[in-house]
Amino acid sequence: MTSKTHSTTPPQSTFPVQALPEPIQSFVVKGAESIGCDPSFIALPLLTSFGAAIGNTRSLKIKESWETFPILWTAIVAESGTCKTPAFDLALSVAREAEAQSRRKYNDEWSSYKERSKEWKKSPSRESEDEPKPPVCKRLIVGDTTVEALAPIFLENPRGLLLACDELASWFGSFDRYSSGGRSGSDSARWLPMHKGSVLQVDRRTGEPKSIYIPSAALSITGTIQPGTLIDALRKAHRDSGLAARILFTYPPRSEKQWTGCVIPPELQQKVALVFKKLMSLNPEMEQDDEGNHFAAPKRISWTDQALNVFKASFNQHNRQAAQYSGDKAKAWSKLEETPARIALILHYIRWATGEVMDESKVDITSLNKASELTKWFKTEMLRIYDMIEQGDTTSIKDKTINWLRKQRQPVSPRDAQQYCRAVKPPGKVWEVFEELVTEGKGRWVEEGNKKLFELVLDRQSSPSGTGTKRSISPSTEADSDEIY
Repeated sequence: MTSKTHSTTPPQSTFPVQALPEPIQSFVVKGAESIGCDPSFIALPLLTSFGAAIGNTRSLKIKESWETFPILWTAIVAESGTCKTPAFDLALSVAREAEAQSRRKYNDEWSSYKERSKEWKKSPSRESEDEPKPPVCKRLIVGDTTVEALAPIFLENPRGLLLACDELASWFGSFDRYSSGGRSGSDSARWLPMHKGSVLQVDRRTGEPKSIYIPSAALSITGTIQPGTLIDALRKAHRDSGLAARILFTYPPRSEKQWTGCVIPPELQQKVALVFKKLMSLNPEMEQDDEGNHFAAPKRISWTDQALNVFKASFNQHNRQAAQYSGDKAKAWSKLEETPARIALILHYIRWATGEVMDESKVDITSLNKASELTKWFKTEMLRIYDMIEQGDTTSIKDKTINWLRKQRQPVSPRDAQQYCRAVKPPGKVWEVFEELVTEGKGRWVEEGNKKLFELVLDRQSSPSGTGTKRSISPSTEADSDEIY
């Protein structure tokens, strides 16, 4: 992972809360003051959830052959004790309340369905009557999941979903948990079409239907993660697949927490909830194919002439600046060219929901300028994050493995290493790291009976290891979080 410039991590600039429309702006400001956190901790999941509320019911036609959805993948990068979880919960409180209302409605409908179904089964004329159909649970938020588990949920909720993880490590971990042979890069690539609301097709071994086809799987993603965990999670496979390049980050410096008596006024919370509710009420358009079949399609909106001209100029400038970067930074930079359009679409509909914008069909210069300001900030954060990853990349995993091996003071099996050493838990990673250490002359394979063990030789003489020694992994190593890598 190399870049031509920015070898030193740039300082974080202040999150541009002024670029957010009301009442979102005041909600973010008051929320940050109340919790004592960085405003971006609230703004990122909030914007992501509002984009998910719009879903695939609307798209922005950037030009004739290029359209985009209001889909964002965002991540809050911060250490423990920085109030990222309270901020995350506050940002998603509106979406979760909407989800709770939907669940309550579903529970009532299910009780009614059970009664009607019981009556139908007792009815002597049931053969001439249609059997009551079970209700569908309308959902927006999903948690720790897999592509296979998402498919049937998409089938019942075609407008789109929001994957919200307080700890994004669980999402990254699912790539390894459900992939075979340690090929987590190929598994993570299965998520990529959902970043642009593309087709999702899943063939299942169990469950009905066996084959699920989603024409527009719009998945927004937001969550939190600690810096060290992020470095381990965004391994080369995930960067090569393009997964990392699609994520918008915030990584503010840690600040001193102080008591504050600030609270969010209930009327402000109500205003934000009303905007969210209006976005959730948007419906797609119905179109007809050549065979007369009707299907849902997004209502496509476009730029005003002024906004289009500004977008063209910023697009060209963005791609001129791309020449400064190479490797992973270049990949991430290229994905940011569409970000102003996605954010502008979200801001446009927030302003429309409040009555600030009267013409729904055109994204104006105000929404684009605000989106461009936010995108400029995201570019700086991207460079900071990738510098952090670069500084603690693969050597971090190797160094943590070496530190763990030193504590064992004996040869270990790959199985024990994978079980007790966090750095090499992903399938296939332990063999990869051990072979690298052998190639570098820092380790060797030894035989003990019919077992193949690995021995660190950094601090040892190159003499044959003793055999027949009873091997064990110290329980204290497993228990002490500072000893587990």
